[in-house]
Amino acid sequence: MGLYNVVRPCVVGLLHYVRPTAAPIEVDDDAAAELVESGSLVPYGAGVPTDHTGVAEGVNVDPLPTGDFAPADEPVVEKPRTRRRAAED
Repeated sequence: MGLYNVVRPCVVGLLHYVRPTAAPIEVDDDAAAELVESGSLVPYGAGVPTDHTGVAEGVNVDPLPTGDFAPADEPVVEKPRTRRRAAED
């Protein structure tokens, strides 16, 4: 038994899946093999392996810029809130 995602309409056992599933389903691996070949099912978690940053392993990514940056002109000062007056009827 393994976990699979439905990506195309198919019949698994006695159940007919008409749209992709949001959660993986449990299917016997022997029964799923034919559906995986046809492209109706994909093994759950068979995505591209990623490192802890969510970037695919082996992909070169430029690091965040470092160095001297110009300081902000002035710090942003928020105005204090004033109380609202009760509406007169």
